[in-house]
Amino acid sequence: MEQKNINGILYSSDAKTLLFCPKEHIGIVRMPFGVQSIAAGAFQGCKGVTDVIIPDSVVRIGSNAFAGSSIKDIVIPNSVTEIGHSAFSDCTCLVSAVLSQNLTQIRENLFFECVNLKSVYIPEGVEYIESFAFTRCESLLWVALPSTLKAIGSYAFKNCKSLEGVAIPKGVVFIDTHTFDGCIKLQDVTIPEGVWRIESYAFNGCELLSNVSLPSTLTSLAVGAFCDCKNLATIFIPKGVEKIGNEIAHRENGEFVFYCEGEEGEKWSGFWSRLTSSKGRGVMATVNQNVPRWWYEKFIQTT
Repeated sequence: MEQKNINGILYSSDAKTLLFCPKEHIGIVRMPFGVQSIAAGAFQGCKGVTDVIIPDSVVRIGSNAFAGSSIKDIVIPNSVTEIGHSAFSDCTCLVSAVLSQNLTQIRENLFFECVNLKSVYIPEGVEYIESFAFTRCESLLWVALPSTLKAIGSYAFKNCKSLEGVAIPKGVVFIDTHTFDGCIKLQDVTIPEGVWRIESYAFNGCELLSNVSLPSTLTSLAVGAFCDCKNLATIFIPKGVEKIGNEIAHRENGEFVFYCEGEEGEKWSGFWSRLTSSKGRGVMATVNQNVPRWWYEKFIQTT
């Protein structure tokens, strides 16, 4: 393939595809207008590149395009309709990112281990956030999810250790495995009506989470969904729940209370053993006069 060198960067002969940036390149890269595609791995490992100006002629960014580079901020123009997986993974200097308004999905590992990423703009129109998309974005404080979102993949926000709050849009119908696992500062989460399944360890290790409101549409709570949430002492389980996994929640010390909607003697009696923590003792179910009629409580004393 014939190539063209423009300011030390290699492009295709027609200058429509940026092919490769040499590892020794330093400073800011300004792509000429007319470039339509950034090839897979084009800037991968370019530790000297601190900023890249992408023109609004670009429509596609390839997989691993900027992985491991030293870019500090990135603005993706609205002309871009596709960004490949891992495009910005391991960009440890990246602080902020603004995504194109014409994206419909955020691919797997897109910002994986961007440990200094503090803010990211996810536009309306995005329907899918794939697995590991923001795993170990340890400086991310808050994320605003678009109302168009339909699914969040497994491990998508795992170990986002600074994340304090997230509002899950109404279009999301399930929360996948380990989605918010290890978000130790997460204390505010909204789970909307329409969610029918919370998968295993979805909120495992969310140490500051103290209150959870589960939607009436919920039918399944998988194993360890709220395990090791040290400040969570109470969960209200809607009567539509049909499947409950082992150890959906437990605390290392103190009392844990489950309130289960329904009449005494209903299906809940068969679930109590599965609700018990591995350290659970003194299990009993009684009527609580301080909650609405037909809510019953479950005490689990842990040691």
